[in-house]
Amino acid sequence: MPLAHRPVWPVKVSLPLDIRGDWDKVEEGSFVPHREVPMAENKVKGNKAGQAKPTKMNAVRQAVKKLGKDAKAADIQKFVQNTFGLAMTVNHVYTCLSQLRKRAKKKRAAKSQEKKAAASAPAPAVAPPRQPTGKGGVSLEDMAVTKGLLKRVGHDRLHALIDVLVQ
Repeated sequence: MPLAHRPVWPVKVSLPLDIRGDWDKVEEGSFVPHREVPMAENKVKGNKAGQAKPTKMNAVRQAVKKLGKDAKAADIQKFVQNTFGLAMTVNHVYTCLSQLRKRAKKKRAAKSQEKKAAASAPAPAVAPPRQPTGKGGVSLEDMAVTKGLLKRVGHDRLHALIDVLVQ
């Protein structure tokens, strides 16, 4: 249930007051109640169930999703009227459809640009093979790489991989 009035908040008085009234009894720094001001009602568009009505563009979008891309404008108009209670002309439906198509086309173009950019990006450089560090020595970096491989593929698979490489 909405409040009919705003709650009363005390206001600190600072003198001199230029408001007319019986302010002789009020001392500086004391608190007086602030007058109540009615709050504005919250106007939410919606149906009886409390759900917000969709915009006409969203209604057309949902109608196209339900009826299919090849649905006629008159069918979309009837669907929007019966389902959402929104009155639209056939020309308005055509306008919404063309805007939806334009937006979809822009999204497709942006995705293809991203794919082209990802495809044209240079492949990461492969590190040159390491030179042996003396007689059978293993560097700390080699051990870190092996540990990472062990975590990634597991003990048994790493063992099988080493057996294949030894042969």
